[in-house]
Amino acid sequence: MKAKITFICIGTELLAGRTLNSNLAFAGKKLEQAGFLPTLELTVSDNPTDISDALDIAEKRSNITITIGGLGPTSDDITAETVYSFLHCPVHLNKTLVSQITSFLQTRKININLDNIKKQALVPENSTIISNANGTAPGIWYEKNKKITIMLPGPPQEFCPMFEDILKKIEDIFIPEFFRKTGFVIGTSEAVVAQKTVEVLKKYPMITPEYCACPEGVRLTLSTNIKYADKLKNAFAESAKRFGLSFTAGEKANIAKKIGDILVKKNWKLATVESCTGGMIAAKITDLPGASDFYCGSVITYSNEWKNKMLGVTSETLEKDGAVSIKTAKEMLKGIMTKYAVECGIAVTGIAGPTGGTAEKPVGLVYIGTLVKGDIHLTENFFKGTRKNIRERTVARALNQMYFHLKQVYY
Repeated sequence: MKAKITFICIGTELLAGRTLNSNLAFAGKKLEQAGFLPTLELTVSDNPTDISDALDIAEKRSNITITIGGLGPTSDDITAETVYSFLHCPVHLNKTLVSQITSFLQTRKININLDNIKKQALVPENSTIISNANGTAPGIWYEKNKKITIMLPGPPQEFCPMFEDILKKIEDIFIPEFFRKTGFVIGTSEAVVAQKTVEVLKKYPMITPEYCACPEGVRLTLSTNIKYADKLKNAFAESAKRFGLSFTAGEKANIAKKIGDILVKKNWKLATVESCTGGMIAAKITDLPGASDFYCGSVITYSNEWKNKMLGVTSETLEKDGAVSIKTAKEMLKGIMTKYAVECGIAVTGIAGPTGGTAEKPVGLVYIGTLVKGDIHLTENFFKGTRKNIRERTVARALNQMYFHLKQVYY
């Protein structure tokens, strides 16, 4: 039997944009990994009429309706009573839930309001309780007329583990529709990825590719009917071989981690020197647990005076070529190598905008240098977009350049 799933996300704060709907993104990814795809998603306010209208649409379109939010103890939490009214299902006070909620609140030294507890412990007869280890609102799984209605709380720390629990039940009942595998191609354009993938897929007409470009590279997803899963695995392996060192399995390529893995194996140290990115490269690297095993630190030099005093960029270079130049990037790298005794380095200098550009040096011009054991690579880059876009693309390009530079030396 095919699973037709509708999500009803309940909360005025979602419609007003005050809260980002991260729950739906989480659920969608988990469903896709299991071979399912939602049929429909509706977002409604904390209003009984709106919720009932959404339930009516879901009932006609789906065999699984999942509501998210509105299961709290306060008066504006009206999901449960609205759903029970719509389904015409008899309810009862679950004494076990009363005890569990009371214990949860006592353990955390939260004031106990018996009316609020009873509100959350009122559940349909013949329903299945979905345990909530991180809050007071239970989840509910209720079946009627071959339709499944599931109610889950809205706080992500409660919703996410509970959704994984119900997904196991869905997998036990329904047959997956499709099979997908996702990989990431580092530092390559979408057009190139598409061209090489299409060549592989010529002998796999049952497989559909999807491409999603981002500053770090391109996410490649291959999809097919579940019965062709083995063929897709072969196509995925062939695609990976086509892209070589640029390819990594998974939705994202943590380039900083890949760099760190190589540096730790070689027992090399890395330092960064940043101008236009102001520490963003350092932040990306230090997001990694254990980054201190390979990363020494960063020098952020916005002024010419600091470039000269901290890194030894010569006054002649700064006056003749300018702070944003390939020669300055090179001298910045030499500065961190000699002054801070590291084997590897990254240097960036550029014009992030929105001001500061000229006809010769426009906004978006960025020079990136990487250093590996005395070998220096320098590139001239032109990025489009806002100041934020340019800085983010610089970080991605710099890490990609460092990764490929290391690969060339390491292998």
